[in-house]
Amino acid sequence: MIPILPNELHQLILSLATPPSRYSTGPTPSRESVLSRFSLVSKGYTYLAQSELFRHIHVDKPAKARLLLRTLSDCPGLAGKVRSLRVGVLESAQGGNPDAESFELDGLLDVCDGLDELRIANVTKIRLETLARAQALKRLFIWSSTITSSAASSTDSTTHPPVPLRLPQLQSLYSTDLTFIGEATYDAFLDWPHFPSLTALGEAFNVIQIDDFQVWPSTRSLDSRITSYSFATLLHESLAGCEALRLLDCWVHELSRKLDDLPRNLAILRLNIPSHRTADAQALEMGTFTNELERYLALEPRKLREICVPIEHHSQYRVVVDRLQAICKKKGVVVTLEDRGEEGEECFFDEGYWRRVDEVESTIAEERRKGLC
Repeated sequence: MIPILPNELHQLILSLATPPSRYSTGPTPSRESVLSRFSLVSKGYTYLAQSELFRHIHVDKPAKARLLLRTLSDCPGLAGKVRSLRVGVLESAQGGNPDAESFELDGLLDVCDGLDELRIANVTKIRLETLARAQALKRLFIWSSTITSSAASSTDSTTHPPVPLRLPQLQSLYSTDLTFIGEATYDAFLDWPHFPSLTALGEAFNVIQIDDFQVWPSTRSLDSRITSYSFATLLHESLAGCEALRLLDCWVHELSRKLDDLPRNLAILRLNIPSHRTADAQALEMGTFTNELERYLALEPRKLREICVPIEHHSQYRVVVDRLQAICKKKGVVVTLEDRGEEGEECFFDEGYWRRVDEVESTIAEERRKGLC
C-alpha cells in the first residue's frame, strides 16, 4: 500500500527516478523498463507509471509508431497526457531513412492535441501541412530531415505556392541539416507573422533542393522580437536592429569582423569553433576575435556580461583564451568554458544552447515581473 503522501510527491519521486526521454546513443536503462518495475509496486503506482510513460514518448521505428497510434486512438485519456514526442533516430538508416507517413506523424499529431514539444531526427518527406496539425506546440526541433509540402509535389507549384506554416504558440524553433524541397517550401516554413510567440531560434546547414541541385538559402532577416538566436551562416545586417536579442550563438570567425553590428542589449555571446580546423587555425580565429573584442569593449559601456567558449585541449588555444579572460575581467565580463558533448542530443540538438535560452527567458520574465522591461 502506498504511504499516505500527496499524489504530487509520488509523481515527483517517479519522475526523478525515471531516465529522461532522449534519443538513445548507448545501453542505458530504458524509461519503459524502469516504469514497468514501478507499476508492480501497487495499483496506485501503476496509474502514476502509466501517466509518466505517456508524458514523454520516443518512437524510433514505424512499427512502434503504428502501435502507439492505435493505443492512443483507443484511449483518448492517454493521448491527452502526451507532452513531448520524439520521432526517428540520430543515426541515418542504411538504405534510407523512413518518411513521416510511415511514422504515422499525421495521426499522432492529431490525437496528441496537447503536445508541447516535438523532436524529429532523420525523417524524410515531412510536410508543412503535417506540422501545422500541432497547433498547441511550444517547442519544435528538427534535425537531418527533409521538409516538403503538398504544393512542392504539384505540377503547378509556382501558381499555387505552399500555405505558410502557422504555429501561433510556438516559442522555440530548431532546424539544422534540413533539406527543403523547393524555395517556396523554405519560405513557407518560417514566415514571421505566422509565429507570433516565437522568441528563440536555432538554424544551421540547411539547403534547398531545386531539381537535381542543392543551393544554400539566402540569409534570413531576423524578426525584432527574437531574444535568442543560434546560426551558422553570415551575420545578417538586420541583427543590429534586434534590440530584444539577449543571447547570440555563432561561429567566432563570422563575428570577429562584425562586433560593431551587435545589438546593444546583448548579454551572452556563445562562440563556436569548427572542430575540423587545425589547432593553429583555431588559435588564430580566437586571437582575431580577442583583438576585436578588446577594441569593442573599450568604445562605450556594453551590456555584455558573459562569453561562452568551447574547451579545447591544445596549448595554443588555451593561451589565447587566457588573454581573453584577462581582457574581459577588466570590463566585468565573465568567460565561461563549456565542455560540449560530441554525441547524442547534447550535440545534435545543441542542448547547451537551449539551456542558455531557458536562462534568458527566466531572466526576462523576472525583469517583467519587476517592471524593468
